[in-house]
Amino acid sequence: MDDPKHHRANRGIFGVRHSKKRPMMFSFTPVRGDEWPTSSDDSDQDFDINNCSKANYSDDGSDSTKHLKKGKQQKRKKSKKSKKERKTQSRKLKVKRRKVQSSSCDDDEPETTRHDDTSDKTSWSHLPTLILQKIFYFGVADGGAVPFLLRMSKVSRTWRDVATLPKLWRKVNLDSSTVKVKESKRFTGLTWLINNRFSKLENLNICNWSKLNQSTFENIVKECPSLKRLVLSGCIKLGSSSLEQITNGLSNLVALDISSITLPGKTLNPSGLSRFLEVRGGALQELNLSNNKISSWPGVFSPILKHENSMPYLRHLDLSNCLTFSSSLTAFPVESFQSACPNLEVLSLAGCDVVGSKVEQDLKESSCGFPRLEQLSFPVQSQVQRSSSLQQDLVQRILKTSVNLQLLDIRGRTSFTPEFAQNLPCTGVEYLYIGNCDGTIIPLCTKIGL
Repeated sequence: MDDPKHHRANRGIFGVRHSKKRPMMFSFTPVRGDEWPTSSDDSDQDFDINNCSKANYSDDGSDSTKHLKKGKQQKRKKSKKSKKERKTQSRKLKVKRRKVQSSSCDDDEPETTRHDDTSDKTSWSHLPTLILQKIFYFGVADGGAVPFLLRMSKVSRTWRDVATLPKLWRKVNLDSSTVKVKESKRFTGLTWLINNRFSKLENLNICNWSKLNQSTFENIVKECPSLKRLVLSGCIKLGSSSLEQITNGLSNLVALDISSITLPGKTLNPSGLSRFLEVRGGALQELNLSNNKISSWPGVFSPILKHENSMPYLRHLDLSNCLTFSSSLTAFPVESFQSACPNLEVLSLAGCDVVGSKVEQDLKESSCGFPRLEQLSFPVQSQVQRSSSLQQDLVQRILKTSVNLQLLDIRGRTSFTPEFAQNLPCTGVEYLYIGNCDGTIIPLCTKIGL
């Protein structure tokens, strides 16, 4: 039998065995074979019989391990919560520090310029459409709709809705030198613009599109009935056939540039150009036919030169380098042009080896001249010029009443005499080009007060 003294030595205060593996401060679990102390617990104020249910008791003291496990689990949960709370607190502190730093940097600025959540309603994305339209209108006034409106349409949906308004697409500059697009994608993009954006187009520049074909140009004429200004310079594939489409389809046209559209060895169709001038010449303001090979180009203007004041709105006429395939000098009907185009302001005859047509002296004196002419360009290479005396007479007849002349270019006219300067009616010339004009340099400079 076991020694009761030995059992007593291994017991605790309440008669529970000591265990090195599971040390306990105290326990209500009874020991095997032992009984509760005979002394009553009535005097113990901390003892409550209601809290000592049978389900909490076991023979080997496992209730204490359950309490310990629950405590550890609670501590772990608290530690996890504390870690999350610390992270959230650190994030809040960082946000507060950033706000403090941003506010300290903006202390010098007025409070109305600082951005916060309450100012989103007044940001650029929430501007009224009418204000955006006015802003976009100033953006396209000089450079045109491309690429400005294409870039603005990528900002937001509101900006895209405003940027696609047809009334903003009135001016488009698609010059190949400014639009950096591959040749393969260029025509697909142009076709898309024609079908989706050009319904109210008024000003179109497709300069140097050397591969522009007839079908694409027909689509332009068909979808752009409001077109007023058209630049086709360098579109060599169109040729003279484009004039028929322009004559029949563009009734509102006031400015046309078809310079350099003839291929080497080919000429511009004189009948097509003559019909265009006859039908649309009365509304033209600008006409550029430079760098084209035209056979007997003065005869092209014969339908309009027959009538007085037939082109009353023409301001700009460029006939530079219009070769006529003639070994003799081409006669330029000065007085007929002065009668048909009385409001001409810019006349360019650069590289043209022409002389004044023969008319009676009475017609010369009765001619009204070009009273509003401001620029005359009539230079030529010195080794090519012929009959400078006749060309001097031509210039004098052109400038008969041009008292407002501001630019005069007669470079290469080596045989102009000093009398040419004395007979000029203009004295306020601002730009004078007289290279290789030895005989007229000093008289011209004294005439205009240089």
